[in-house]
Amino acid sequence: MPDNRFYKALITYALDLGEAMLKCGAEVSRVEDSLQRIFSCYGATDVDVLTITSCIILTVTFSAENVFTQTRRIKSSNTDFDHLSRLNALSRFICDTRPEPEEIRVRLEQIEKDTEAPHHSLVRGIVGTVCATGGFAVFFGGKAADFAAAALVGLFMLAFEKLFRKKITNIPLYNFLCMLCAGLVTLLICRVFPAVDRDKVLIGAIMVIIPGVAFTNAARDILLGDTISGSLRLLESVLYAASIAGGIAVALLAFGGGI
Repeated sequence: MPDNRFYKALITYALDLGEAMLKCGAEVSRVEDSLQRIFSCYGATDVDVLTITSCIILTVTFSAENVFTQTRRIKSSNTDFDHLSRLNALSRFICDTRPEPEEIRVRLEQIEKDTEAPHHSLVRGIVGTVCATGGFAVFFGGKAADFAAAALVGLFMLAFEKLFRKKITNIPLYNFLCMLCAGLVTLLICRVFPAVDRDKVLIGAIMVIIPGVAFTNAARDILLGDTISGSLRLLESVLYAASIAGGIAVALLAFGGGI
């Protein structure tokens, strides 16, 4: 029969998994369901999970003598569906095979290493950014020149992310500064190349940073009854959107243009 050390390690690494899922943009219901399934597979008789955007509170009962409660503070979040897909696969693997806690830790660390690998982030980031920013510019009526300009601004935003995303932990501040700089670069390009449509390029840049997933998760959490989490996500999303709009507005005003 597993001892207390086994249960504590299992809870710690399962919470690591839940935290990583929440940081990747997973909805609250997904995190809670994954944790409940994992502990049920290990023989837990009762699993109580409360998750909001910044905290996971977990109480697991294996027997009358083995009741554990842990709280995990979530300090940051992002949107990374590839990372989330790997974590979901790990969750299913745990439920299917019930590995030792140490194996869970090793697999979690491997996922983190694979996600942070330079080839993983850089190549996909460049291709995805060019296609997204340029594609949105064309989708909203832009021409070839607008595609090229939007792609260039997108690459600037990618470089800005690589340089400052980990240093600027306040997301609204990061969004404001990123869009301020992107807006200034866009206006500079339009000044040098008058054929470029300013609005189409700005739309392409905005679309890749707008918090669409956060809005969607907020609506889903509210509809599923997680009112607190949904309301918090909705408030965060509005704040993120306002910071993006504020950065663009300041750039336009600073360059002497109208909003």
